[in-house]
Amino acid sequence: MVSEATTQAESYNAALNDTSDMGFTGGELGEMLTQNAIQAYLSDEVSGLRVPQFFLRSVPDLFGGEFELLEPENLSDGFSLAGQDARVRFELATGEMYRVDVAEKGEAVPKYRRADAETSEYIRSYLAQLPPEQKIQRCINMICAQINRNNRYAASEINDYVRRIVGGMTEDELSAMETAIPTYARKIEEKIKTLEDAYREDKFGRWLDSGKIVCRDSYMLPKVITPADTTDSIPKSLYEAEKDDMNGGEHELLDAIVGLDNVKWWHRIIERKGFRLNGFINHYPDFMVMTKSGKLVLIEYKGDDRDNSDSERKLKLGRWWQMKAGDNYRYFMVFKNREFGIDGAYTMDQFMEIMREL
Repeated sequence: MVSEATTQAESYNAALNDTSDMGFTGGELGEMLTQNAIQAYLSDEVSGLRVPQFFLRSVPDLFGGEFELLEPENLSDGFSLAGQDARVRFELATGEMYRVDVAEKGEAVPKYRRADAETSEYIRSYLAQLPPEQKIQRCINMICAQINRNNRYAASEINDYVRRIVGGMTEDELSAMETAIPTYARKIEEKIKTLEDAYREDKFGRWLDSGKIVCRDSYMLPKVITPADTTDSIPKSLYEAEKDDMNGGEHELLDAIVGLDNVKWWHRIIERKGFRLNGFINHYPDFMVMTKSGKLVLIEYKGDDRDNSDSERKLKLGRWWQMKAGDNYRYFMVFKNREFGIDGAYTMDQFMEIMREL
């Protein structure tokens, strides 16, 4: 029985790892779209390429091996709001009241729109009739319901955290909260996300050091891609046509890259469908480039105004990946002119000097 289960598990895992039919590559929908195959002269070489990704080391069981592809959610285990910083700035909160509509089907993404005057007045009148403590508790309940609409956190933990935040509000903020519940809920939700992101990043680093997270050859480039908007005018592309959603800066960078003699091919990574650097965040770099010496380079382009914490997280993950993936892999973040001041971030001129040597 164990032998049969193991055989079935191997077959199942092989099917999961086959990226030749992943929604955007074939199937009923794919057959209706223009399919862009890997260039014929590169097909054999690329078919054997497995780009490293991060895996969580787990206990082997009856149906699988000891590794599973890491997801950011794996790193949230143990996260708690108890004792976390409860300071939130509400400068953008307004006195206008909003309704929140959550779709019954698909992803539960809230849609905000101004409530009509009659509804706003009804809620204001309702809250005005309540004693101060009940009024505050009612607002807390409404905020908690919006933050925890997907039941990601324990209700009591969210309630305690929101109550701590409300306890530190000024009189003006408390007054504005009564008619700006969605705005306040969004600000608190953003704060919780920031705290959870920091927790995931810290745990990722510790698990990487301990060997619980490892980097293993994994991702297979699909045989065909089917983006709606494509370009086939840029030389050295991996596919017959590549997704064309590049801005001016990205086009400028790519033109410089394909002009290098040591570049064999390039590929525009498709957001949320192509290769991802998986870790404490899911990061889809802009380009994948292969040099003639066998170096695979991941490149993220940033405008000179994009020097925020999101860039820092992406860069940190990319450099960790480079360190663990091996000598044939590189990750760079490229700014047109700005000096970002962090290892792995370069101006375009600095980056091109490095690319010429790879």
